[in-house]
Amino acid sequence: MTISLNDYRQALLKDALRLLWRQWTLLGIPGHDEDQENATNERRIIDPEALLLITSELGRFDARLFDEAVNWLRQYGKLINIQRLRGIQQLHPLGNRRVLSAIASTVLENSRLSKWRAIESLSENQIGSEPLFLNFDGKFLPAFGSPDPIFERFGFFRGIQNFRPDATSPRVERPELLLVKLRALFGVNARAEVIAALLSMQVAHPSALARRIGYLPRSIQEILNEMALSGHIVTRREKGSRERYFSLRAGDWNFLITWPGAKVPQWTDWTVIFILLQDSIETLFSEKLSDASQLMVALRLREIFERHYARLSEAGLAQHFFKASHQSGLDFLDAFLTELRKL
Repeated sequence: MTISLNDYRQALLKDALRLLWRQWTLLGIPGHDEDQENATNERRIIDPEALLLITSELGRFDARLFDEAVNWLRQYGKLINIQRLRGIQQLHPLGNRRVLSAIASTVLENSRLSKWRAIESLSENQIGSEPLFLNFDGKFLPAFGSPDPIFERFGFFRGIQNFRPDATSPRVERPELLLVKLRALFGVNARAEVIAALLSMQVAHPSALARRIGYLPRSIQEILNEMALSGHIVTRREKGSRERYFSLRAGDWNFLITWPGAKVPQWTDWTVIFILLQDSIETLFSEKLSDASQLMVALRLREIFERHYARLSEAGLAQHFFKASHQSGLDFLDAFLTELRKL
């Protein structure tokens, strides 16, 4: 390796936070839109639930990002699909349940967002507290001032956050916010995810579609059958098979494209990416591995990669780790972290 583990750790964390800033900025928090300056970037549909879950963990490394995200949720939390958020969190170890409950409790200060009680109940009240925010070395960042009583209930010490009604509405003219645009049009429900994914995937089997968008297959099958009655979603069967595949009728949905060009953004399983990112950062910051050799860290990261490889393949993301999948030892460590940062 040409750089130290600490350098890789810092670089990966900075890239992860830069990604979170980019997505939250598009949703409406005050920030700099780097993507606007780089038109060659591949456009990927933002998943608000996956983004919130990863922010409940990695956002602890950036207090400003964390507070801006919570401030936005206080105003636009109605655009979050609570049922889907709970489903993802129950199926996948993404995010921090206690932090998520504290965020939900804060959002509930807006009485119109009572549906967030389902998220608040994910974690029980805690005795004792630890600092909420972390330094870039993974150590607790001391908090000052009067403690926030909401976060204190869930075992975290932080200063009181003042609500500012300065978050802007989501920039739905951008392709990355296609899902948010659909929720604004058709409601915060699974149909928005179905349309967004089909626009990107073009044709899909119900069970495969359900896995990609984070719902139970039976629910998506029923929704697709109902939506097909409209005539705007069509079905077909492969020759010699009883399996039905669904797609959108060509041309019916062009009105949704409000950005230059006619290319639909890519549906991306952000849950898979964020879990891999979270597990990798947790490993790199683990106290148990603080004195471990680079080879030992490489072995741990290899275990994480292999554990997630099936889902990466299913989501069409394994190709991004072509070099790492053919390497071992320290060569794997270098290739994996390089490719993960690019993803």
